[in-house]
Amino acid sequence: MPTLYEISDELAALEAVLQEHGGDLDVPECAAAWAEYERILTTDLYGKADGYCSLILELDARAHARRKEADRLTATAITDERAAKALKGRLLAVMEARGMKKLDGTKFRASICGNGGLQPMELTGPVPDAYLFHPPPEPDNQLIRDSLAGGAPLDFARLLPRGNHVRIR
Repeated sequence: MPTLYEISDELAALEAVLQEHGGDLDVPECAAAWAEYERILTTDLYGKADGYCSLILELDARAHARRKEADRLTATAITDERAAKALKGRLLAVMEARGMKKLDGTKFRASICGNGGLQPMELTGPVPDAYLFHPPPEPDNQLIRDSLAGGAPLDFARLLPRGNHVRIR
């Protein structure tokens, strides 16, 4: 298999076994391939060592290139997610402004749905000690939320209205 650094056939075989087993030299197949490579290495130490170093550099270069590509793909995925979220927000605003709960297109159906999960909560002032975890002092959001849901008037927190989102099917 031709590579960037022209590794030998023996190294190509070793690399294939390492790739198959996640690079773990403790796997019996990898250990056997390494033992075979070591046996060959003793017959031409300098040439085989050069090939071994080439394999290391090849793997490092490939890992670097793959990491760069993964970073690039992650950045484009984030851009796509942001754009989709913004477009859904615009569609939600249009539908709400027109009093529409559903919009049936020829291919898709968009509907307004209430957000699930915990009701949003906002801290509006300093949190009293009785509503803090220690240490470090952090608001006990569950205790605050439970108190508000139970009707306790707390001047430092309030539950916010649930929002809506657009579901597309």
